[in-house]
Amino acid sequence: MRPHVTPLPGESRLLLDVARGSSPPGLRIEATSGGRWWLVQNGTPVLFARIEPHRYGIRVLRTGAYASPVPPPRAATARALADGVGFWRRHLRWAARFARSLAESPTGFLHEGQWRLRPVVRRPVGPVGPEVLDRLPPTPAAFLDWCDGFGDGPQRGFLAELLPLRELSPPDAARVRSYRRQVREGVLPPVLLWQLTGTDCPVIVDGHDRFVAALAEGEPPPMLLAEHVDASPALLAEDVAAFTVHATRVYRQIEAGSPGAEQALADMTKAFAADLTDGEARRTRAWPLPGGSAAWREQAERHAPGWADEPW
Repeated sequence: MRPHVTPLPGESRLLLDVARGSSPPGLRIEATSGGRWWLVQNGTPVLFARIEPHRYGIRVLRTGAYASPVPPPRAATARALADGVGFWRRHLRWAARFARSLAESPTGFLHEGQWRLRPVVRRPVGPVGPEVLDRLPPTPAAFLDWCDGFGDGPQRGFLAELLPLRELSPPDAARVRSYRRQVREGVLPPVLLWQLTGTDCPVIVDGHDRFVAALAEGEPPPMLLAEHVDASPALLAEDVAAFTVHATRVYRQIEAGSPGAEQALADMTKAFAADLTDGEARRTRAWPLPGGSAAWREQAERHAPGWADEPW
């Protein structure tokens, strides 16, 4: 499976077009009755989940079996991709690199349809530092309380509302120390996130150690978010063409000194940017869970006896 990768306007995001007929991805959600599902990677459960009956939240259990589908970036590559470019261009370079790796990996999450990889530019709420690690959902088991605001993003601090798929390394671990040097150099590769509607928060797909390294240095980690989207390249191309024609007319009005033309251009540019980034994400696709709820319970009991029946 090799998706066609198309840069979107402004060179700030990528659209991935995964061909129809692609086999189910190695990393996918499989769901059964009773609000139970798991995230499996090549048939091995890496995350169990059970939704609270009244939709107040969700219990999750990580098994420790998760492995990143993306090869670890070399320091030389990090420096090369950051050389001589700004924020958006650097993230676009990494988005293209991640897209190629995900397309070639048998353990990634891409399935047929269109996907978007875009930088996370939301400013963190509150202090940015190692204390964020203490506010993340605990490992291996956690309850994500939707009624208490988990998933609200800026209201509670976006950095604390990510779900790592494996246990995070300590800030003084050898690999984390290596990445901390890259943070200080300003070349740290972004953390790759995948938006899961089942948890109402993104999960960390690649870059757990980079995430820790940035926070240990008191910096917000650079992040790229992968989302399954509705937009099609053809439709986007038509929208861009229409915007370009309209913008050209307004530029001519500005040159002619027409009152209000500059503000009109600013307003239409903001609206077009919002159209490109908002309202396109789709719900995460799920496949049937082989064996149903009995298989889910059996596997959950094997990993954490009693967890599947813990009271709410």
